[in-house]
Amino acid sequence: MMIVRNAYVARRRIHILLVFIVFAFLFSCSDPSEVDEGVAVPDAPVPSNNAVNQSTAPTLRWALSEPHANVAGFDVYFGSADNPPLAVADHPDHFYVPPELLVSTEYFWRIVAKDQNQNEHGGPLWRFSTRDGVWTTMNSGTSQSLSGVWTNSIDKVFAVGNGGAIRHFDGIGWNAMTSGTHHNLTAIWGASADDVFAVGDNGTTLHFDGSGWSVMRNDNTHNLLGVCGAGRLDVFAVGDNGTIVHFEGDSWGTMASGTSLSLTAVWVSPGEEVFAVGSSGVIRRFDGAVWHAMTSGTSQNLAGVWGSTGNDVFATGDNGTILHYNGVEWAAMSSPVTEHLFGVWGSSDKNVFAVGNIGKILRYDGNTWKSLNSDITRSLNGVSGTATMDIFSTGDGGTILRYGP
Repeated sequence: MMIVRNAYVARRRIHILLVFIVFAFLFSCSDPSEVDEGVAVPDAPVPSNNAVNQSTAPTLRWALSEPHANVAGFDVYFGSADNPPLAVADHPDHFYVPPELLVSTEYFWRIVAKDQNQNEHGGPLWRFSTRDGVWTTMNSGTSQSLSGVWTNSIDKVFAVGNGGAIRHFDGIGWNAMTSGTHHNLTAIWGASADDVFAVGDNGTTLHFDGSGWSVMRNDNTHNLLGVCGAGRLDVFAVGDNGTIVHFEGDSWGTMASGTSLSLTAVWVSPGEEVFAVGSSGVIRRFDGAVWHAMTSGTSQNLAGVWGSTGNDVFATGDNGTILHYNGVEWAAMSSPVTEHLFGVWGSSDKNVFAVGNIGKILRYDGNTWKSLNSDITRSLNGVSGTATMDIFSTGDGGTILRYGP
């Protein structure tokens, strides 16, 4: 009996020994770097969650709840919506630098960590808000009222106004340019920095070729109030009595607008749809062949028009009127002011500016229009910018404002 028991114990010890040897062998053959230590959840965001008054050029940073966790990369989700899109996949670093941000805007972001097997470990949704921008007064060097402004780049900004005044900003200061006319100039637009058009009273049309301004031939004698184009050979100008003239490279030709009401502004979409607005709520749209009437839903005079696309167009006018076109119809938007609004311009559908009487400046963030402080009481007539920042507004008495962080 004792012999049988001793044999059983011996066999059991041999079995345990064999299991230990196999385990030790397998462990010795594995690569310690391939052992999955688990991936911790992203945390400790910078900026901190719900932070306010943040820079428009931030560096987003994060850590992991387990600092020594095995990480193959990060997916970064970032944007101004509360379900932010993927900004970059398989990002190797614990920081991310987004493109320049808008002022006075709330941003959302989240990080998803991935392990060696592409298993995902998502962090929470974080948010922060950027600081407000500031409007500062610039020395224009003139007391003439300035009606229009067009920006090609930060060192190539043009403004036009009464008495044929043209000013140019070179990135340092505003300088006078010789226009060759004493007629009031009302609007300006360029295809490039050396291909710029300006229009004004009595059918005045000017062109800048990079070295100087020259008067262009134009048989129209009505006052021109707005100008915009799709390119240097496709430029539209509008004015009194329903005037529309079109430049195709050789001369300006008159187009039938279908209205005798004054047209005060024109805008050409990236898809070359053309919109013109004017007195008593008149809106005309050019389809490439004919100008058609559009129903605006208002009898207020309209003075400005701009869009991000042909299906996202804004128009501004008297008594704080703001209209929006969604590709199907025009509708009134809620406006925080009752003063007349003249110029409108944006860098995107979530960064639109409107300017008007007694220094009124509004900004649309994609949801609502809000008033901004300009610290002036003179009327502002035009607005234009380079992108999200460095925006310029021109107005009465030689006023020029610049918006920046």
